[in-house]
Amino acid sequence: MVLMTGMACCSLLGITYCGWSCAWTINLFARLLDGEKAHEHILQFMNRQIAPNLFDMVFGGGPFQIDGNFGYTAGVCEMLLQSHNNEIALLPALPKAWSNGSIKGLLARGGFEVDMTWEEGMVVTLTHKSTLGKPRRIRSASPLTLDNLKQMTDVPRFLVLAEPANQQQWPCFILAPQCPENQQWAAMPWSEPTGVGKFTSITWPLEASLALVDSLPPEYRGIDVSRLYVTGISMGGYGTWDAVCRVPKKFKAAVPICGGGDPVKIAQMTDLRNLRVRAYHSADDRAVPVGRTREMIDALKALQGIQPRYTEFPDGGRDAYTRAYADPALLPWLFAGDVLVGETCYEGHLQQGFGTVQRHVYYFDPATGREFDQGTVKATAKAGDKDAKPVSFKKNVPSPQDWVLVFERVK
Repeated sequence: MVLMTGMACCSLLGITYCGWSCAWTINLFARLLDGEKAHEHILQFMNRQIAPNLFDMVFGGGPFQIDGNFGYTAGVCEMLLQSHNNEIALLPALPKAWSNGSIKGLLARGGFEVDMTWEEGMVVTLTHKSTLGKPRRIRSASPLTLDNLKQMTDVPRFLVLAEPANQQQWPCFILAPQCPENQQWAAMPWSEPTGVGKFTSITWPLEASLALVDSLPPEYRGIDVSRLYVTGISMGGYGTWDAVCRVPKKFKAAVPICGGGDPVKIAQMTDLRNLRVRAYHSADDRAVPVGRTREMIDALKALQGIQPRYTEFPDGGRDAYTRAYADPALLPWLFAGDVLVGETCYEGHLQQGFGTVQRHVYYFDPATGREFDQGTVKATAKAGDKDAKPVSFKKNVPSPQDWVLVFERVK
């Protein structure tokens, strides 16, 4: 009813003679998705109002009216791109006269920048950049072939995280941003033997992805911001190293695979002392030299409190990720709840009364990387307690004072 009333009102306007009023009708018809009517008033505006210097003149020869120029420009933008209700509409009011064309740098609500070309009224290419790292729906009358699953289908090994059995044991949200073509997560060459001194300013894809991470917890209440993890392979491995250097306190654990970074920079990051790192690389990787991971691990070991885990495969080339994500020790290590040094209690919380919680507990020796599985252990706790002390252990742990107790979520 509102639309029909609006269309009827616009139809009554007929021919307008002032630049500002003509600009209004262009915008009204554009918002009502009537591209032909909007174009009709654009032709009127150009033929009747515009001087040779492109100024909008009252009645074609009167004083200059800047509102006509601004309004006309806004109307053209409305015809090509609209952004309402948390979505971006492409070519919403495109007239037949503009069947082929392109735009570059057109802005949409929410901090989005759009480049687009179209032929015969159909979108051909689209570049959609979020300057604030926020998601947005895209609406188009023509089919879009944006392959936003490529980063998951080309190398799907990390989707082991999404397997039902693993989601049941370690429920988590998975965010897989895609780096645009001809861009990089980290601005450094991949094939050089060392990354010393190569740390530069952050790339916009990584900056946008980190902003996207920050924007999600308010929308998805189940996200625990104290338990964020980052992983990536090859270019994503470089991005993983770069991300923990940019925001050293954001991530609880990192799993870079056949990547690299600047060992000088990471050696200066004292805020990384609580970061847990588990890296993988193949010794015969020809795309990314294995020395790139080795020098990062050596730099981390020099930091007090950091004891990174590193697995180097003797062969396999660039395909270190297949064995890395298939490592049976990876997910239990990644989703370990907390690391308590020298403690024999672990976290549990009950809403009321006394009761029993269950944890899957294991120790690992930071020096050797040996893991000692305790299995499920019962513990007693009372309401309000944050610590639940174990009742009994199934196995004896050799020299437990020298080991680190790692525990997982309540089952």
